[in-house]
Amino acid sequence: MDDAAWTPPSRLRLTGYAFAHVGMALPTLLFLVLNLVGGILAIAWVGLPVLFLFVPASRWIATRHRNIASSILGVPV
Repeated sequence: MDDAAWTPPSRLRLTGYAFAHVGMALPTLLFLVLNLVGGILAIAWVGLPVLFLFVPASRWIATRHRNIASSILGVPV
């Protein structure tokens, strides 16, 4: 990627990204807790449905975080 062609995002766009991160903080924490609980309960087979639901959801939200980071940095993450 040519560094001269990349321009940093505007302040308004960065503020929007910041609000997006704040909005994703609670679901991210919730997914972390539910993945930990599901992992612990998977020993008794009870947590497997929880893991089947929340591992892909966590992956989805991680992809959103990566997309925002690559937009801010100007390089693929």
